[in-house]
Amino acid sequence: DQFIPAAEQAGNISVVTNWVLAAAIRECRVWADAGLDLSIAVNLSGRDLLNQKLPFYVTELLRESRIDPRKLVLEVTEEMFVRDLDRAALLLQMLRDFGVRVAIDDFGTGYSSLGQIKHLPVDELKIDKSFVMPLPSGEEDAAIVSAAIQIAHTLGLTSVAEGVESEAALQWLTARGCEIAQGYFIARPMPASEFCGWVLDFETRRAGSERVSTPQPQPA
Repeated sequence: DQFIPAAEQAGNISVVTNWVLAAAIRECRVWADAGLDLSIAVNLSGRDLLNQKLPFYVTELLRESRIDPRKLVLEVTEEMFVRDLDRAALLLQMLRDFGVRVAIDDFGTGYSSLGQIKHLPVDELKIDKSFVMPLPSGEEDAAIVSAAIQIAHTLGLTSVAEGVESEAALQWLTARGCEIAQGYFIARPMPASEFCGWVLDFETRRAGSERVSTPQPQPA
């Protein structure tokens, strides 16, 4: 919580962001070479949205790495648009025109209006974990999450739930049409060196579960 504000104050946030982007896209190349069809998300800071060089840096990284731009998701929070909505929206639109996806992170904790969100160049709505973690109990949180999922669908956006920590919460979200879930129930943070193995194991377990749950035809 202190590192990013300190980097912004020191005027070094673009250096940090560029390093993270390069590392993330490099890792995405490793996944692609391993046969994994995965996306990677990178958080941007408010200052990044005012850096007009950012779209050119991102597009060059993607070209050099031969990564499909749709595999990169850039996450921004609602509060970032308060500083300079028009300028930030223009920068994000440049990135989206190249194919990069944009997500509003921690949705529900900021100050943006639905009217603003409707006109922002975004693809995903990430519902803040403070509303998701109490699920499926907690009537107020459940109502907020249900509304957020509906807002995402109405605007043609993908809904993402942060902070999923139980199977019950995952089932609740799935029943309401939430497309993507992340949280400790899915997996805890892990080193990049372990990730490919975890994904392959997860896919194997999921395929086995689907075979068990699929009704088999009975002989006549």
